[in-house]
Amino acid sequence: MKRFFTYILAALFSLYLLVSLAWGNAAARHRLYKGFSVTVVDSARAQYVTAAEVAAHLSKYIKADENTLLQDINTEDLEEQLYQNRLIEEVRCYKTPSGLLRVDISPRVPILRVLGDSAAYFLDEHGIADIVESVDGKRRVVTERVRCDLYDYLSRDPQYEHLFNGLYLLNYSWAETTLGELQSISGQTAGAAE
Repeated sequence: MKRFFTYILAALFSLYLLVSLAWGNAAARHRLYKGFSVTVVDSARAQYVTAAEVAAHLSKYIKADENTLLQDINTEDLEEQLYQNRLIEEVRCYKTPSGLLRVDISPRVPILRVLGDSAAYFLDEHGIADIVESVDGKRRVVTERVRCDLYDYLSRDPQYEHLFNGLYLLNYSWAETTLGELQSISGQTAGAAE
């Protein structure tokens, strides 16, 4: 008898979950957009990015009025738009049951400013914020923002062919592959540099 009541209780609870999920999804489809709220989680209080700046930017980007359904607002597009700001490290956009769009931002916290030939770069706790780009979970060095003798030499522009003299990071065994490639490009042999 006790087992019977346990099964009945489990079945009723499962039914309750299914009904509440179905009702919640149906109600969410017809929920109207009621505005947005921006929160900047800035533990260092550096204020390189402020909630007011983000709100002003979003106001230009979000084309919504009182008749817009919350489901018609694409939070992934909003996140992508905000990630274009180099001082933003992390963005979370989500919809609340009340019809409010929430935007939580974690800014990069620059530690040091490095002045380059034509621009200024910021070093943050993860490295160089302006030079390393993250897209779809992949990171790359934005070579257009870096002046590097190796990149110049690899461009094979005649004005840079003098940059390689046969030596490349001799103290690092992992650099031997690149050294071989550089020697191949320059026409040198491994013994010519020694």
